[in-house]
Amino acid sequence: MIKLMFQSGKYVICQFREGHNHTLVLVKNREFQKLSRNLTLYHKQTIINHSKINIGALKTYRICKKVANGYENVGASLLDFKNFQREVKLFIDAHGKSAYLAFGDGVSFYPTYGTNKYYMVFTPFTGIDNHKKSVTFACALLSNEDEESFVWVFEKFMDAMGRKEPQIIITDQDPAIRNAVPTVFKTARHRFCLWHIMNKVINEFGLDDNRWLSTMFDIKEYWIPAYFRYMSMGNIMITTQRSESENSFFKKFENHYGTLVEFWLRYESAMDQQRHTHKRLEMESNNSVPKTVTPLSLESHALTVYIHEVFYEIQEEIKLSMCGCGIVGYNKSTSLEMTAIEDSERKKTFVVQYNALTSDVLCTWICKRVLREFKDKVGPTDEKISKLQEMEMLIGCSTPGEVRILHPRHSKNKGSGKRIVTSKNKAIEKV
Repeated sequence: MIKLMFQSGKYVICQFREGHNHTLVLVKNREFQKLSRNLTLYHKQTIINHSKINIGALKTYRICKKVANGYENVGASLLDFKNFQREVKLFIDAHGKSAYLAFGDGVSFYPTYGTNKYYMVFTPFTGIDNHKKSVTFACALLSNEDEESFVWVFEKFMDAMGRKEPQIIITDQDPAIRNAVPTVFKTARHRFCLWHIMNKVINEFGLDDNRWLSTMFDIKEYWIPAYFRYMSMGNIMITTQRSESENSFFKKFENHYGTLVEFWLRYESAMDQQRHTHKRLEMESNNSVPKTVTPLSLESHALTVYIHEVFYEIQEEIKLSMCGCGIVGYNKSTSLEMTAIEDSERKKTFVVQYNALTSDVLCTWICKRVLREFKDKVGPTDEKISKLQEMEMLIGCSTPGEVRILHPRHSKNKGSGKRIVTSKNKAIEKV
């Protein structure tokens, strides 16, 4: 018995009786108690395997009842099965969410067709990972391509990704998508695919009726590169080619006459392959060292900073800066140095500004000319570093007296296959 003391305002126990204050659970009902319910490893593995072939928690629970010869021998309730299956779904979706948090600054969204017997539209959200490979954040199947459907897809995508918006999203010129993007994405910039636009310009240029060109001018802020000059787009925001490449990848696993269950199984297989490729590239980048082609310490430093795919691009720029750029003018003040560099490939002269106090370099066109400036400042290494010394410097330890581990072979990452670049595409890239 508990009573309240009005003077102190506290509760005081004045009487206590031992014994249960409720009716005890009967032995035949003990299976429903929480202490008697426990999902074993067998239960969890069964739920996961059945989920892969579209068997839900209810049917899985009934199958386990048959195997155990009675509900009382299962050892868990139907609610336990449903809760664990929900956790499994969240764990699987976490792969796409973690990839989005790491690489979701730029998203390409492009519908594709012919993935299933119901003619539903497959709409993946695609980005680029740190190895410049396509990564799928999420996908959806739509029965309609109207504005309401795309708004629903974008809303569900935002809910799944913790309401974190990308910096930029690129799509084609579909009117329904164009209206749906600003409805859901409040801060993300929307850009149209430049390849589709320039392709239509080439096909339609010269016609007497130029209404299409006038329309494109009215929506110039959606596709002209100058409007996106100061945005980090991760090499994805030029065209939807990344999404088209991803759609081509999925077609290896698709069947025009497949059911939704078959589509889901093939989609999971495609995701497994994509994640396996990413893990392999991570391993190769962490456990191998590309070969340098110059004695410059600038290149050796880039080797310690960038992953292989990015380093190869820097390496190519360094080679081009040595062969295709030359200094034609120079002016120095207290802390600033102005260097005029001629690019023989572009037939232009660019001015590079170097701040000796902050080591900052400014140029109207970065890359080769800046690397040329850095090369002249840094120069070649004082002495040639052997392969063994380079490995010791990168790894952080010296070679033991008895060598038991051989040097790793050089990486030979080729990346995605490239199609033949036509004159039309070359013209687009120069825009």
